[in-house]
Amino acid sequence: MFNNKARNQNFATAIPNTNEQSNIYLSARREWNERYGSYISQTRNWQIIATFSLCVAAIACVGLAWVGAQSKITPYVVEVDKLGDAVAVGIADKAATPDTRVIRAQLANWITNVRSVYFDAAAQNKAVNDAYALIGSSSPAFGTLADFHTNFQPFERAKTESVSISVQSVLPITKDSYRIEWREEVRQRDGQLISNTNWQAQVGISIVPPTEESKALINPMGIVINSLSWSQRI
Repeated sequence: MFNNKARNQNFATAIPNTNEQSNIYLSARREWNERYGSYISQTRNWQIIATFSLCVAAIACVGLAWVGAQSKITPYVVEVDKLGDAVAVGIADKAATPDTRVIRAQLANWITNVRSVYFDAAAQNKAVNDAYALIGSSSPAFGTLADFHTNFQPFERAKTESVSISVQSVLPITKDSYRIEWREEVRQRDGQLISNTNWQAQVGISIVPPTEESKALINPMGIVINSLSWSQRI
């Protein structure tokens, strides 16, 4: 009896307590988390910061490249007297509104380019290009002119007839609108007169200084036609 009881006590002490063993593992895991978890967390934070810094640096590089690509040259217009001394200086892209006489002359030249029909294909092509150079690309005037050239194709008309324009007047209606009156003379290729009619047009304009050399050569004053309507005078 005594021996059996002793063996039972020895066997009970030989088996570890499950709760104590579980606490040991939990304590070990807790110690691991406390020792290395902070390192993992710090590494993750540094990775986030590094990624954010790279994004900021990339945006800054793109911005610097865009700023560097912009023109830093400011053109000036210098007026000189007959002795060559400067009498007036102004920034070219902030120049004053062109004189009314200049606008009238350019509008007269424009209506001539729009309505004329030449037998010479090169001259006709130049007239069409110069006409569109004064038209706002997204304006109602562009659609009006495009419809006119679609219905009365100048290159097709040049196969049988020519149209010569004689501008009679260009008068301001308001600050930004003008009335143009002209005479159209249509002749056959052999010179025989077909018709001689009077026309009038009303155009709305704005002043947009050119920023490209190619446009400045054609339209140096930056006169842009935004609205256009014309009709034959009785």
